Amino acid sequence: MEWTVLDWNKLAIDFYRHLGARHMKEWLLYRLLRVDMESILGSPEKRGNLKADPPSTREDPAVTDQ
Repeated sequence: MEWTVLDWNKLAIDFYRHLGARHMKEWLLYRLLRVDMESILGSPEKRGNLKADPPSTREDPAVTDQ
């Protein structure tokens, strides 16, 4: 079983270590948001060959530098 924990959540980290969980230092979490993918691929309107999806109404709560 694997899960994620925020680096500042010392209480949870200590609890998980107490259970015997191991920190997997070699793994890094990466994410591309829709806006990032559109900047790489171009927006669906500019590509012209795919139907444009409606814009997402949900902001990504994990990204604070938007």
